[in-house]
Formats: sequence, structure tokens, C-alpha cells
Amino acid sequence: MNLMLIAVGLVVAGFGAWSFVVRFSSPLVFGRLEAMQQKLGSAAGTVLHLVAFTLLPIALGLFCIDAGIRGSSLF
Repeated sequence: MNLMLIAVGLVVAGFGAWSFVVRFSSPLVFGRLEAMQQKLGSAAGTVLHLVAFTLLPIALGLFCIDAGIRGSSLF
């Protein structure tokens, strides 16, 4: 079991979860969201921001947690 990798996974997944909650409770917190929407259009900017700041961190965090539980070393 690699506790450091599990801790990194928890932090990264926690950021993704926080991003998901804040996206619906107060979306004005995200300055980059508005910039992406202006540059790429409303729908494309929102999707790119959702993927980059919510889905990828959650997936990476879960991957790190799983790897840490299995005893792998990614660093």
C-alpha cells in the first residue's frame, strides 16, 4: 500500500468533486470558465471546462487511489 499515492489521489479527486459542487452552487467562482466560453462559444467552453477541471481530476484521483491501494509507485 502506497499511502503517499493514496493521499495525492484523495486531494486530486477532492478538487474534482469540489469543482463539481461549486459549478452548480456558484459558477461565478470560475474565472477560466467565462474566458473559455467567450473564446470557444458557450457550449464548447462549458464542456471543455467540465472535462478539464472536473472529470479528469476525479478520474486521475480514482486511478491514483486504486494504484496506491495495489501498492504501485507512480512517482
